[in-house]
Amino acid sequence: MTITSTLIEDEGQYRCTEGAGNFDEAELTVEVESTRSLSVESTTENNSDMYVATCEAVGGRPDETITWMLDDGPSPCDNPVETPIPAGSGLSSKESVCTFQATSQNNNGQTVKCVISGHLVPDLNGEETITLPMHSEPSAGILTVGFQFLDPGLRVSCDIDVADQPVPSTRNFYILSNDTLIHQSSTGVNFVVVPESEFDLYTEFTCVAGNYLGNVTSLPRSFDPTSFEESSKTVSRESRHVSQEANDNTAYEMIQNGDRAYTSLKLGQSHSSIIAPENVTFFTRLGSIGRGDFGGVWKGELLSNQSQVAVAIRQIPDQVTKSTNVLRAVKVLSELPDHPNVVTCLGYCQEQGSILYEFISWGTLLTHLQTTGVQSQPTYGNLKPKRVRIDEGSLLNLAWQIAKGMQYLASKKIIHGTLCAHNVLLADRKQCKLSDYGLSSSLFSDRGKPTRWTSPETMITGDQSTEGDSWSFGIVLWEIVTLGARPYPKMTFDTVQKEVANGYQMPRPRHCGQEVYTVMSGCWEKKATNRTNFDQILKSLERILEKTHNYLSLNDLDEGLYASTLDM
Repeated sequence: MTITSTLIEDEGQYRCTEGAGNFDEAELTVEVESTRSLSVESTTENNSDMYVATCEAVGGRPDETITWMLDDGPSPCDNPVETPIPAGSGLSSKESVCTFQATSQNNNGQTVKCVISGHLVPDLNGEETITLPMHSEPSAGILTVGFQFLDPGLRVSCDIDVADQPVPSTRNFYILSNDTLIHQSSTGVNFVVVPESEFDLYTEFTCVAGNYLGNVTSLPRSFDPTSFEESSKTVSRESRHVSQEANDNTAYEMIQNGDRAYTSLKLGQSHSSIIAPENVTFFTRLGSIGRGDFGGVWKGELLSNQSQVAVAIRQIPDQVTKSTNVLRAVKVLSELPDHPNVVTCLGYCQEQGSILYEFISWGTLLTHLQTTGVQSQPTYGNLKPKRVRIDEGSLLNLAWQIAKGMQYLASKKIIHGTLCAHNVLLADRKQCKLSDYGLSSSLFSDRGKPTRWTSPETMITGDQSTEGDSWSFGIVLWEIVTLGARPYPKMTFDTVQKEVANGYQMPRPRHCGQEVYTVMSGCWEKKATNRTNFDQILKSLERILEKTHNYLSLNDLDEGLYASTLDM
């Protein structure tokens, strides 16, 4: 019996009869070879350089199996993500995505292969092969030291032209002042603001930048004030010459004397949350001064009530600039009474797609912890350590101020949503101010991307809450205690998600007193309603601050575990 020109609907049992008792039977199975394709690209995930290989098998029958190989060896990815694709009737289509880390070992022209199998007819099985893109380390001579004169201080940056960037781009940056490390970032932050009291004509700044394949070092450069325009504005300098002891005691004095906002921001009662574009000036000569969770940040000036106010201009994605949720959220935030530990939201300029905040000049808490706290030899041996250590009392004062700001937001029914040390800014006298609060759930309809600061329930549902903020505060307190280390050290983010879902809590650092760790762990209760609220957190921190015995012992800091932040 011969069967030819079959269709999928012809599949089944067939019998051919010739005379009495003489027949032939056959089971007809229809198989269809899929159309296959394979692509690979370089990307960054969880601050690691990755390869993402995508294999598609479209229109096959029966359901095909996709497996992965690297240079005819084992699969490079532990858990490929397989997704069905809509297909015709009776056919199967799927996409398999294999994500794995780029290393110096696989950066030598290796090939990745997706193998498609599952057919009874061997010729219908097959494979697709592609060579991994070659990565390169940065070339000598591409890195220079840049200066931008601010008021106050000097913005020192590590500059590389876009055309000279290697693949993957440089993400690790170090800045040295007279061979002393003053800035370290593994997340692409390539600048630091240096107070005017910490540099002069004889200070030499040097940059080191790199990716996972290697580093490049700039020529040293000294600041020449004659190359910069003098500002025509007269600025009071009284607050810039406060003693170190006074700075360190500021937060504790707040406990004794009540809240005091160190800000010169005066806009008047007639200020509106809707800001006309002609009243906003971008300082484009300075370039972008940073990047928040929702877009780039620029320094600028706001004309209000015939006065000019320095502002931070936070740009937001184009797709949300016309959203009524934006205006509604910013209106609520801009009408909040000023608080000493919360960055003031001034309003929203829809034409420019930007939200305006008071300008805070001293950088992020994370940078402060990492640069002030560095004492051991950094991971790259050519960098020299800074030998000044922040004291234990100042560290807990920082945590107290953050808790004070979070207590205020919670009292106003405002969810922060992205609390971490990077989203806390430092004003004069080491005054902590919360930034990027109250926006994530209001501006974006899709689920926010989970991070190492995210509570277990938010990782699952994407829904944010004050209890989730409490969880994040516990992580921030851990960051402060470990001088800006990466939460869940030596764990991949996939592992973090699985362990946190199973109730894992980071153990007490050996240099951290039990009282401080109790505050942390109280924020990490798996059941959200059992977590310590910010009223309780504040009372606990104040009790600890009022004691005279040591609650942190930084001399016992396990720097091998906590000091490196290269893979944050």
